[in-house]
Amino acid sequence: MANYMFLMEWENNTQLTEWDEHNMVKMTVTGCGFSFVGLMLTLCLLCFLPLANDGLYIITNMCISMVAAQLAFIGSENTYPEKLLCKTATSLLHYLFLCVHFSSLCFGVHLMTKLKAEHMMNKSLKRTWILLTCWGAPGVIVAITSVIRGDTYGTNKLCWLASAYGTKWAFLGPVMAIQLINGAIFVIMMLTRMGADSKKGCSPLELVKQQVMTAISLIPCLGLMWSLGFAVTFGTSKTAQYLFVVLAALQGLLIFLGHIMTHKQVRKSLCVKINPSDYDMSEKYSDDYTRSSNIVEAKRGSCDSAASMTERRHSEHCLSTSGNQLIVPPAAKCRHRSPRKST
Repeated sequence: MANYMFLMEWENNTQLTEWDEHNMVKMTVTGCGFSFVGLMLTLCLLCFLPLANDGLYIITNMCISMVAAQLAFIGSENTYPEKLLCKTATSLLHYLFLCVHFSSLCFGVHLMTKLKAEHMMNKSLKRTWILLTCWGAPGVIVAITSVIRGDTYGTNKLCWLASAYGTKWAFLGPVMAIQLINGAIFVIMMLTRMGADSKKGCSPLELVKQQVMTAISLIPCLGLMWSLGFAVTFGTSKTAQYLFVVLAALQGLLIFLGHIMTHKQVRKSLCVKINPSDYDMSEKYSDDYTRSSNIVEAKRGSCDSAASMTERRHSEHCLSTSGNQLIVPPAAKCRHRSPRKST
């Protein structure tokens, strides 16, 4: 059986023992199982809730490609003896894992457009470019590689790109470029968030909390854990290789826990679905409410201190007062209910 290491290794220079490889196989299979559950929960929530959001649209495409990639990854080991099936599995793995990485690139570019030029293009045109980047660009790379070096597909002990003639760089090269771009975007977003919160008078503890939560939300969506994979490529620290296998296998679960469950719009829409009688279903949400991608709002608003968060929660719900009269705050837009007649 395979583990995530063989996607990033170069000429088996990892120098790991059989015991290490056996443990990494277990970590990969277990992590893929948890990741699959997280991805399916994410897709179910995004399909169940009425969300019209470019960031979540990219996350949906990322989750679909990741589900397909992990299923193909687990199933590809059964195709090795058959040469044609092995080449087909290699092409499929190459394409699907590139789709995952190009989806993370789309998410990073989306963050920058939110920060710099939010209304750069209309929604339909933007989503066309998202689809072309997430699914079209990987297809072009795989097609070119298949034509030029198709004879090196599936020639190793596992169905994957061969090291001969540098074929593996058809995967490692795009991944390295995407990691550099997304790493730069991550640094910009973290610094922007820190600067915005500092100007609003946040305490040091709140600054640290916001930085940690923003990092937890951003890292799995930008796929930055794959940077550790180059520890496998260049045969460096064994600890980094273990971390890469664990985090890459758990990427889907980390997206669900770190991004979806901390997404303000998702939580609010879920409350509306659970108890629609207390909310106006026609209320329009802004384009993005994520902790990570709506840093523009953080620059305009105040720090998410405990007091301000309590005040915000208090203002988002309908408040009843004495005299059986319902008071509706402007931010809540709750449905009006006629006062009960006293008996």
